Amino acid sequence: MRFVWMTSFLLLCVGGKAQNLKNPALFMSLDSEEIIEKLKPISQQLEAIDDVTSVLHKVFAALKSSSFPTAVATNISEKCLKDSQFYVHSLYANRSLWALQMQESSAQLPPGLFGANNIHADGLFDECLAVRAPGFDGQYCSVFFMPQAVDESEILPPSEATQKNNFITIFQILGNLLGTDRIEPKRTVADPNTYIYPSTTFCLPSSCSAADLGQAVAELVGSYVIANRSLVIVTDEQYCFKESNDPPPFDGVTITVIVVLSLVGLLVVSATIHEAWRMYCGIDYNSETDGKALSALHCFSVLSNGRKILSMKVSASSANDNFGCIHGIRFFSTCWVVLGHTFSLASSRTMNRKAVIEDFKTVGMQSIGNATVSVDTFFLMSGLLVSFLLLRELDRSKGKFNVGLYYLHRYLRLTIVYAFVLGFVAALIVYLGTGPYWYNVTLYSNACRNAWWRQDSYHWVG
Repeated sequence: MRFVWMTSFLLLCVGGKAQNLKNPALFMSLDSEEIIEKLKPISQQLEAIDDVTSVLHKVFAALKSSSFPTAVATNISEKCLKDSQFYVHSLYANRSLWALQMQESSAQLPPGLFGANNIHADGLFDECLAVRAPGFDGQYCSVFFMPQAVDESEILPPSEATQKNNFITIFQILGNLLGTDRIEPKRTVADPNTYIYPSTTFCLPSSCSAADLGQAVAELVGSYVIANRSLVIVTDEQYCFKESNDPPPFDGVTITVIVVLSLVGLLVVSATIHEAWRMYCGIDYNSETDGKALSALHCFSVLSNGRKILSMKVSASSANDNFGCIHGIRFFSTCWVVLGHTFSLASSRTMNRKAVIEDFKTVGMQSIGNATVSVDTFFLMSGLLVSFLLLRELDRSKGKFNVGLYYLHRYLRLTIVYAFVLGFVAALIVYLGTGPYWYNVTLYSNACRNAWWRQDSYHWVG
């Protein structure tokens, strides 16, 4: 499998220079004879070298070039093809600054591909989006390679495979590694698991669609059968970004969440201003004279809630019921959970995954590697507090206990805050940023929209 992934990068890096161009007059690229000359030392060693990784590394070192798949594709939109060819012409003929910026923004060989198993080649996101060319802007797109087993019925006859192969001599040099079998290239769109596949990125003209990129890359590498597997090309508009991309339109869910959060924010501001005014006038708070409505409003005050949260004092009435040590355990457990989740998310996108695995084996990393048990401390605290409150309630009510009211109180206490978080993730988080992997944020947001009722019911239903 590792061989399949590395070969996909090899084919893509050399494909743009290796394929016959539709209009050669538009380009100034390496001559095929120059390519062959550079590859002679490697071709002479293919028979002697058994390590495929070493061979691929030497080929990459000899062919340090960018590829332009949409400039040499045959079945993409005419506008995308013309803009791509104009980009390559401006790059090699005129050395235009914007064209150099686009080339620099496209991904090259992934750092640590051979030594650290890094299978994601990322480009320069912000620099690509800042490109302003005559007639189009820069667009940052990711393309993924999904290995898929090949059925014998899919293999093309030798005559058809030869007709579809419009690559020059470089792939003949690699023929011993790749084999002679060919299939029809395959494309598909992204799904929630797409991010785990090898990927690379291109800075393309904004006139190109994700389907154009997928078709172009599929023509370069999709027909090859490597170790009885082919590479299905995965592209999606969700993985293509432009500076001019419009944010998602407001729908009913988003408007509802904004209205509810605005009302709560208005209550917080009103209560805080009212309490600040009373403090300025020297009017003390009195629940008996203020009434229930004013007392309920003060529950939203930042000043009163801030004093309660930050206060280290213990009232005389609650001195016997106070568990001061619980607060310390809660603080350290929360930090532990946040640290574990942050490290797991960050390590999933690191370039040197092998180093991460080795670090997990050291003594100093055991607290992070085993952070899953941090949740056990919350089970301990929850069980302790629930048992203590139950015993206190039984003493106060002389042995009487309303089970239904107890569970309703617990449900409302947890669910109201949880519902606000779910509403924010489901409706508003997609407007807060962008980036090459923002599609994952969109997936989480859509999951909250589609299954919010399961979350609010804590998976009791469904």
